[in-house]
Amino acid sequence: MKVPQKQDVAFIAAVKKHRGGYLEEAAEAYRKILRLRPRHVDALVNLGLICRVKGDFSQAQTLYEQAVQVNPHAGVAWSNLASLLLAMGQRENARIAAQRATMETPGLAAAHDNLGFALFQLNRFDEAEQSLLLATKLDPNAANAWNNLGQVLQRQSRLVEAASAFQHAVKLAPASPTAFSNLLFTMHFGSQWTAEEIHTAHLKWGQQFESPLLSRSPMFSRKIENIAARPRVAFISPDLCNHPVAMFLRPLITHWPHDRFELGFYASIKKADKTTQWFKEQSDLWSDIYSLTDEAAASQIAQDRIDILIDLSGHTGFNRLMVLAYRPAPIQMSWLGYFDTTGMSAVDYVLADEVCVPPVLEHLFTEKVLRLPDGFVCYDPPANSPEPGPLPAFANGHITFGSQNQLAKITDEVIALWAELLASVPNSRLFFQAKAFNDARTVEHIAKAFEDYGIDRCRIDFLPARQPQEILANYRHIDIALDPFPCAGGTTTCEALWMGVPVVSLLGDRFGGRHSASHLTNVGLSNLVATDKTGYLFAARTLASDLSALAAIRKQLRQDMLASPLCDGKRFAENFAMLLAQTSTMRLGQ
Repeated sequence: MKVPQKQDVAFIAAVKKHRGGYLEEAAEAYRKILRLRPRHVDALVNLGLICRVKGDFSQAQTLYEQAVQVNPHAGVAWSNLASLLLAMGQRENARIAAQRATMETPGLAAAHDNLGFALFQLNRFDEAEQSLLLATKLDPNAANAWNNLGQVLQRQSRLVEAASAFQHAVKLAPASPTAFSNLLFTMHFGSQWTAEEIHTAHLKWGQQFESPLLSRSPMFSRKIENIAARPRVAFISPDLCNHPVAMFLRPLITHWPHDRFELGFYASIKKADKTTQWFKEQSDLWSDIYSLTDEAAASQIAQDRIDILIDLSGHTGFNRLMVLAYRPAPIQMSWLGYFDTTGMSAVDYVLADEVCVPPVLEHLFTEKVLRLPDGFVCYDPPANSPEPGPLPAFANGHITFGSQNQLAKITDEVIALWAELLASVPNSRLFFQAKAFNDARTVEHIAKAFEDYGIDRCRIDFLPARQPQEILANYRHIDIALDPFPCAGGTTTCEALWMGVPVVSLLGDRFGGRHSASHLTNVGLSNLVATDKTGYLFAARTLASDLSALAAIRKQLRQDMLASPLCDGKRFAENFAMLLAQTSTMRLGQ
């Protein structure tokens, strides 16, 4: 918020209202100033802030753009515009605005923070890190910059450094759950954090952020016995767009049992697309809650009399877990987008399967574990997918192992095992694709790690992320896919199998380490799920040793997958409906 000059009496009064939380009165005061002085930059900027808080992003953008037109040297206005554009998903425009902000006001930490986050969104990690480090130097108490720095480090698989940055952000902003959620998410990728330690951290999150709201939740709560005969089920998510969550959700919604359950969505999406529109068309109830506070969103859900509310994001980015903390629905569940407990007492159930969460892991969840009879998700193959093609090894004369998982999952422990595998299979290569490989320093860091284990970088093909269609086509260059650990692949495993590429996986000690095991089991390849590193190497070497058998797998795997529960949307939807019905009946009987 711009600080008023002493002589500007009207602006001083408006700012006092603004700081006091009287936003409508402050907004009207700013508008009155602007009617008399339309070139009042500070009033334009502050009114833009109020419009953004109220969710009127278009008007906020107009106001910020007017401010920088009046005064092109207004660094704060440029910085606010950059922050808004980031929220609207306009990454390159945000970078340009943030760059201008740092030029006009070099000492403004928020400008460097916005620039760093924009560069991060554009996968320019080295530059992003430098901008964010400068932001934290200019303002060591800038919690948001520390949180953004943690995201940059995590994406590069610098997990310990990332955790440290998130912890610092949590310390600086103890009332904000975002950095803590990012810390929880990061802990899953590294074996230095045990499943028990991760569980304890989730409980701490619940105690710190959910517990203070529990006394207020009854204002929205409905009694379980009031659940409708045809229950109203709603999903809440920021990912109802071109996102893996939407891809796995689509088969269920395509076969949704509308005769037994109403269907609703609470979309917290910053940029809608064709996928968003498709989900909206399938729904009986649709509500855009992106601009709503958690309390306002919870109130809306309660007013809509939702019987079963299913969160699809957990502690992933832009989640709305705090909405569930108000307990707006009598039955609340977690499913699909996260691979652990929420740590919340307000979430009653987590949906999984027997492979991902066997009974021995149930103690790691605050929720009651409900298991779908096959897999916990159903895969929806992309339309117009390329054909798998012939086995690359026949033309290449060597085996190509491959991974297209996010780099955060590729820890030093994974690199060590993959290096041992490459060393033991003569002339073999590694096809390695990740978003982080858009950044040259990141490529150098990973290449050096392999060299430290005796693998020359010339045996590794580093590719930056491409369009989804290109990612599928990449599997035409891969003979055998390698799954990371302790956090396994999910979407990447399904994509590899769809393209005829078998995946070797190591069974993990946590939900997130067992996704691939679930998918492989469902398509009849449980023999590729190892229980230790020795078994992992054995499975990979066995596949690599028999090209005829490997070619046969490649030729048949897509058909096997289509015939399996992993791709049977109708079967999955029926199982899901039965589980919902059983849960409703069970809760009504309490």
